[in-house]
Amino acid sequence: QAENKQLSSSVSSSKAEIETLQAENKQLSSSVSSSKAEIETLQAANKQLSSSVSSSKAEIETLQATLKSTQALLEDRDSGLSSLQAENKQLSSSVSSSKAEIEALQ
Repeated sequence: QAENKQLSSSVSSSKAEIETLQAENKQLSSSVSSSKAEIETLQAANKQLSSSVSSSKAEIETLQATLKSTQALLEDRDSGLSSLQAENKQLSSSVSSSKAEIEALQ
């Protein structure tokens, strides 16, 4: 009977330990599920950010091309302005000559 009582106590102890381990296992399983969900959320966010970075790179390349084109247009304009200024100077000189010639004739 004493041995039976001791075995019964040992079984009760084992049951309590099993229940504790099962509860701990359930908690760990829940924690793992939470971690998996969090990982999936972070992966989705990472994918979105990666897509956003690609879009930004494409936009930057477009803006760089536009800037290069604008710079070329500005260089053409500067060249055109220089030509017009030279022509204007020549016309101004021509006008002065004409005025002098007119005055001489008068």
